[in-house]
Amino acid sequence: MLKRFSILRWLTYALLATLAISTAVAQETCDVPLLISACSESAIGTACLADGTSVPLEEALSATEPQVLRLSDTLTVTLIGARLTAFEQGEIASTSVEIGNAAGYNVNLRSGPGSNFDQVGIFRFDDRLTADGQSADGAWLRVQLEDGTVAWVAKSLVIVDPALDTLPVVEQGATGGVVGYGLTLEPAETACAQTGAVIATSGDAPQRLTVNGFELANTNGALYLSVGPLGFTTYALAGETAVGTGENRQVLNPGDVVARVNDGSDPASEIFAPFPALSLLDNLRIAPSVCLINGSVAAFAEPDINATVDTNLNGGGSYPVIETSGDGWYHLTEAFGGGWVEADAVTTLGPCADLPDASAAPVVSVIGGGMTPDQVMYEYLLARLVADGGRMQALSCASWDSQALLQSQSFRAMRAELLNVACYTASQSGANATVQCDGQIQTEYNGEFRQWELGAYAMSQGNGAWRVCGEAR
Repeated sequence: MLKRFSILRWLTYALLATLAISTAVAQETCDVPLLISACSESAIGTACLADGTSVPLEEALSATEPQVLRLSDTLTVTLIGARLTAFEQGEIASTSVEIGNAAGYNVNLRSGPGSNFDQVGIFRFDDRLTADGQSADGAWLRVQLEDGTVAWVAKSLVIVDPALDTLPVVEQGATGGVVGYGLTLEPAETACAQTGAVIATSGDAPQRLTVNGFELANTNGALYLSVGPLGFTTYALAGETAVGTGENRQVLNPGDVVARVNDGSDPASEIFAPFPALSLLDNLRIAPSVCLINGSVAAFAEPDINATVDTNLNGGGSYPVIETSGDGWYHLTEAFGGGWVEADAVTTLGPCADLPDASAAPVVSVIGGGMTPDQVMYEYLLARLVADGGRMQALSCASWDSQALLQSQSFRAMRAELLNVACYTASQSGANATVQCDGQIQTEYNGEFRQWELGAYAMSQGNGAWRVCGEAR
């Protein structure tokens, strides 16, 4: 524990020391705008320098000056104070793990990583299959059947094997290996005021690469890596970011931060240096999806100038905030102390005008509120599949409350799923409606399957939400 704590403290202090470099000096010798302008149309597979020259990525190893690595038309890595020491591109080495059925009964194989995909086969209770990939959340495994069919099986139904976490992440619909990028980065001396690597992505598909042995993914956004000799810290700026795979996968929202140590251990303490300087993000043309503030100011325990000072912000970086006080204060995220900062004392970047007001009256959330009758009915069926009696009752009329609880218990010992289910509002008159659900609920117990036909259901509206009131007569 002590060792891991000291590693993260070292990472933090190293970045803080970098932040202390004079901004004025940095601007004289580190022209990031020139780099971005010169490399805006650099070729794919090249490293571009501030003078506009480009070389193949393999020839850019150990270069210390800022450079733009254009890995593809949707994935770019900008290095500022970090050097590339190794680069790999191509199909990830084929990895496969033989798996066994842990359920004790035949389980469904799906055409994609989810129970909502079509069934394409059966994984027998006594069979063995070979998995060669996993979904991004690590919940499903891809298998190749003897006839060439690509199928997916829920990882929770497979015999536990640590080797499964080493399988590459693959997209639904992919049939072969995974094309990936592997980067090894080290810190480099630079005159830039803040250093690291900025990864920018575009498009709707996750862009994945491995940095110093850790898999990263970002969708249509950006993230910043603070690189040190013992590990790196990931700062989520925009889009959806994920670090790691399988059970170790962490999804980061904009404003989140997580540290990784090169030996694979998790830091025991979360002491983080600030996000990049606003000027750096602006020069890199990064539009964060989180409100970031900058200023050498105090953060108070309460939105009051007379409150206790929690900490003092470092003016060399920026800090994410989650809300305002309604009267001129910003509230920092818990990762940076959760203190309050005077809005007039800082500069901002990002959607700061859209922050929620902490002083506003709380909005009471009503389960099913804003849903149509057929949507509420479908939610009720989904809750029944997993025997969630509490949610079923919350979606029910008072007169159907006890029946909802009984229905939740009926499938408790079984595996249940919806087969070709579609619900629609057949009729509606004022606060009453009838919903027709076509399809079946299929249950499985000890390898035996049974189908339960769905039908018409009575619905009523009260307190701003539709409720299930039983089968329609």
